[in-house]
Amino acid sequence: HARARVELPWAYLTMGRLYLLAGRAYDSLSAYCKAIHLCGEGLPGAGDVDAVGHCFPREILDDELAFLQSIGMQQRRTEDEWVRDLLLLGLYAKYEASDALERLQGKALREDITSPIVIVSGGTHPDIERQMRSYAQCLQQGFEGYSGTIVSGGTKAGIPGMVGQAAVRLRERGLPVHTRCYLPKYLPADAPQDDEGYDQIIIGSAHRFSPRQLIQTWVDLLVAGVDPATVKLLGFNGGPLTLLEYQLGLAMGAQVGIIRETGRAASDLARDPDWADARNLLWLPRDPETVWAFVNVGTVDTDGDLAKMGRMIHDSFLRERWPHSRDRIMRPWEHLDRDIRESNIEQAAFAETILRSNGYGIRKKKGEITVYQFDVVDADAVERMAAMEHGRWTVERLRSGWRYGPVKDDTKRISPYLIPWKDLSDDVREYDRDFVRQWPGLLAEIAKEVYRL
Repeated sequence: HARARVELPWAYLTMGRLYLLAGRAYDSLSAYCKAIHLCGEGLPGAGDVDAVGHCFPREILDDELAFLQSIGMQQRRTEDEWVRDLLLLGLYAKYEASDALERLQGKALREDITSPIVIVSGGTHPDIERQMRSYAQCLQQGFEGYSGTIVSGGTKAGIPGMVGQAAVRLRERGLPVHTRCYLPKYLPADAPQDDEGYDQIIIGSAHRFSPRQLIQTWVDLLVAGVDPATVKLLGFNGGPLTLLEYQLGLAMGAQVGIIRETGRAASDLARDPDWADARNLLWLPRDPETVWAFVNVGTVDTDGDLAKMGRMIHDSFLRERWPHSRDRIMRPWEHLDRDIRESNIEQAAFAETILRSNGYGIRKKKGEITVYQFDVVDADAVERMAAMEHGRWTVERLRSGWRYGPVKDDTKRISPYLIPWKDLSDDVREYDRDFVRQWPGLLAEIAKEVYRL
C-alpha cells in the first residue's frame, strides 16, 4: 500500500504496529515517523485540508496511541514507551494538542534553551574516524560567527567531537554558544564524554545510546515552546541511530540538511522512496559556504526596505539579461512567481549577514552617502562574500524544490549550479562577484551605507 501510495498514512501506522510486535524497534519508529510526517505534509498532489491546514484529523494518532496503550498493559517494554512518546510528539508538533503537551511536560528533563537551534547528527564509529575528520572544514566554517544552541552527541568521537571543538573556538571568541547533549548512564569505551566542548550535558535514565536520547531532545524542545519549523538539523554520514534522527527531524517538521555524499545513513536516506523527496529535506553539496548559509539563513520580513531592495536587485538583473529570454525569472517584478520574489528579498536580507561576517556593517544615513568600493579597499573580500552568496543561493533554491542536474530545466526546477563554489566555472562565479560589488550602491538607494566595522 505504501509503495502504491494508497491507504496512507494508515499503511505506515500498520507497519509501525507490526514491526513493534516483531521486536524491530528502529523499523517501527521509522514507520511511525513517516506517518507523523504525512499528517503534517500530506500526500503529493492532495488538495483536501481542514480549516487549519491539516490533511488528516488528529484522531488518527489518538487511535494509534490508544491501541498501543491497550496492548502494552500486560508487559511494559522500553520500545513501547519510545513509540508512545513519539506519537505524543506528533500530536503536539502537528496538531498543537494541549493534552499531549501536558503528558510531555511530565517527561521533560530541561526546558530552558537558547534559540536559534541547530541539531548536528553524524557518524562516530572509530572505523570511519578519518573520514569524519574530512568534514571538519564544513563544520568549522559552517558555524563561523554562530550564536545560539547546538545539539549533538556529546562525546569526543566523530562528528559530535568536532562540534565540541568548534563550540570551544566560538566561545573563546566571546560568542554566546551553548552545546547541549543527551547521554545515557554508560558510554562506549571509544566515545568518552566531552566535558569541555559541551556546557549542557543531560544524562537520562537509559543505560546506553538508543532512540531515547533522540526522542528526549524533541520532548524538551517542544515543552520549551520551540517551533519545530525553526529547528535545523545538519547531517553527515552516520549509522542506524543517525538515520532515525534524520527521520525524526523530518517528522517533527524541522529543516533537515544532509550532505548526501558522506555515505552510510545519508546514502540510505537518499535511496529511501519514503523520505528522499520530503519537502523539508535539503540535499546539500559538500561545500563549507553552503553549510554556513544553511545554518545562518533565517526567516525574512518581506515588507519595508528589504522588499524595495529586493525589487532593485531584480530590476538590475533584468537590465543586464532581459533580451530574448523565456526564463520565468526574466519577468517584471509584478509578474514574478512568489518564490522568485522571495529569493530577491532574501538576497537583500542576507547581504547584511554576509557583510558583517566579513567585517562590514550597514547603517542608516541622511544626506550624501559614500558608496563603498570593495575592489579598491578590500578586493579579497569580494571573493569571500561571493562564495557565501552562492551558498545562500544554493540553500534558497533547494528550499524552493530545485535539485541538481547537468542541464538546466527551469520548468522542472533543475539547475547545474547547485554545486560547491570551487566547482563553478569562473564566468558563473563572476555573476556572484558582480552582485556583491553592487551591494553598496543598492543600499545607498534606500539611504543605507556600508562601512568598515
